[in-house]
Amino acid sequence: MSRHVPSAGFTLIEIIMVTAMIGMLTVATVPLSQRYLARGKMDAVVREFISSTRHAQTLAQTETDGEAWGVYVGSSLITVFQGDSFALRSVDYDQSTPYPASMTVTGTVEYDFTQRTGKTAAGTLTITGESGDVRVITVNEFGVVEY
Repeated sequence: MSRHVPSAGFTLIEIIMVTAMIGMLTVATVPLSQRYLARGKMDAVVREFISSTRHAQTLAQTETDGEAWGVYVGSSLITVFQGDSFALRSVDYDQSTPYPASMTVTGTVEYDFTQRTGKTAAGTLTITGESGDVRVITVNEFGVVEY
């Protein structure tokens, strides 16, 4: 009497089915992860702008080096500067942070804070990310940032 002993392992059909399932999951999750990463970059730029704005305002209020301070968002750089305006700044004191060139910044890109009071002209800054996400940031005359 011969007994049939089942062989250990997977059949070709089982391997093909698992490979197909893994492929479908990959196709479904790659666009989601790319969008998640793009949003993360956008949020990092917004946080950096807010941090730079608060830093510049604090420097102006404490009259660091006896000067006014400001923040300027240029092409791929957020710069905290010393002086009454970005054009008249003291370049030696620039503190710049890069952001991805794939992002577009429009609106009020310069905020100049007065000594002691830390006031600035109110404005709105719009950042558009590579995935089309948009963040609108408002700075009021007291330097309060809302987004």
